[in-house]
Amino acid sequence: MLPISIIALARGVAAEHDTHNPFKVCANLGIEIRRHYLEDYRGYYMKVLGMDFITLASSLESRTELFVCAHELGHRLLHQRINRPFMDYRTYMEPTRFENEADKFALHFLFSEPPMFQEQVICN
Repeated sequence: MLPISIIALARGVAAEHDTHNPFKVCANLGIEIRRHYLEDYRGYYMKVLGMDFITLASSLESRTELFVCAHELGHRLLHQRINRPFMDYRTYMEPTRFENEADKFALHFLFSEPPMFQEQVICN
């Protein structure tokens, strides 16, 4: 599978759904949004029995909630098979890369023009 540009994905999703509102995109994709008291997270994405859910902390202000929803939408589109809570509590894997990618998606989805930062290719 070829790597996809996060910027291109974010802009493509906004263009396809004709909105920069992550709540509208989630509704179009059938992703259920829930709000609950969360102590350690601002939000999370999960898939259960083929159904997509984004849970947002009920204490978020509306602007923060918009960003967190876009961030979690980024996880849905980029990292569907990654279980972050499992990574946090059962492995020594560093989830920073996945969080940075979701942040990048959210920024470019919400504020698509002009580019906020350039793509960089990192070779290991």
